Amino acid sequence: MAGLLGNWRNALNMLFYALIALGIITMLNHADFSSIARDAKIILSKHIATELVAPEHQADFMKRIEAIPEIKHKIGTDAPLSHTKDLDTPYMEAAHQAMKEYEGEAEGNSKFQQYRTLYYQQMIASGMHKLLPPVIMGLFCLLMLLAMISTDDTRIFSASLTVTQDVILPFYKKPPSPQHHIMLLRLVSIGVGVFYAFGSLYMAQLDYINLFVTIMTMMWMGGCGPVMIFGLYSRFGNTAGAFASLVSGMVLALGGILVQRNWADVVYPFLAEHGWAEPIGRALEAISAPLNPYVVWKMDPVKFPINSYEIYLVTMIITITLYIGVSLLTQKEPFNLDRMLHRGIYSDDGVGIRPEKMTLRKLFNKESGLITRLPRNLLA
Repeated sequence: MAGLLGNWRNALNMLFYALIALGIITMLNHADFSSIARDAKIILSKHIATELVAPEHQADFMKRIEAIPEIKHKIGTDAPLSHTKDLDTPYMEAAHQAMKEYEGEAEGNSKFQQYRTLYYQQMIASGMHKLLPPVIMGLFCLLMLLAMISTDDTRIFSASLTVTQDVILPFYKKPPSPQHHIMLLRLVSIGVGVFYAFGSLYMAQLDYINLFVTIMTMMWMGGCGPVMIFGLYSRFGNTAGAFASLVSGMVLALGGILVQRNWADVVYPFLAEHGWAEPIGRALEAISAPLNPYVVWKMDPVKFPINSYEIYLVTMIITITLYIGVSLLTQKEPFNLDRMLHRGIYSDDGVGIRPEKMTLRKLFNKESGLITRLPRNLLA
């Protein structure tokens, strides 16, 4: 019964999310609600301008945004909307042009990148504010606040526990007392919370939330993946390969974050000044050409061409290569995998079991849990 009720609850949650998303998308794009959509976009732009636009330019910025008329799109009559041209394109063009005039080319591109990210990520909330009645909106905000608190405290405790157990305690010559251990956890939790606070205040988020979380977790996951896999199930893995994988993963992740953060105002102007933007752009397009349209790397003065998932993939490939290469180069003798896994002559029951030869039939049976009766010459 618990499983049945859990499935019903999950199904109703998904239905709730889908209905809200469809309602907001309809309100923001249907011709019958163009005036409401325009009000929501103006209010959202005003909110973002207070953070990104200098006070002396905010009145002019809002004048440009408010000058954009209602946009009504008629299906079958007007040109189809696309990712590059939609109902928000006039707002993007007006904001981009204004910020380049206020800040200059490089800094204007950086500000516009932040404006575009905040605009699209807060559009659902802004549309929901117009869609829901005040009481329902207040209850929904309370629900989101409670969910944020319950999620953040779990993440802070998990991070502080990992730092304490895996980074700090190995330096102790003897285990600390329970009181000292708890105090250490509390101090590290405070430090992690302060780090979160400063990161939220001073680090601009320039990518979708899921991609941003991906590149942040990549600082550890990008390098520890090869260590966990090959450290447990290979005969060549060693400490040198593990350090090479972890250090390279953290460096590549941090480099990806910095390049994304400073692309518009520092990195791209530097490439353009030295005449490297076009050749690097051609190289990126050539590398991504076989994977089009799923992977498209095209030089852009506003946004780094490679997104966080793609940086994650490249980092994993590099860390795996470094782990294998460094381990093989520094290996003195193969690791005794049978002893670690308690098999063969090291079996716990004292019976030496010879490893069986893996065939396609046995692999399929192990993975599927089925006993196949396909022809032997097909599977063997």
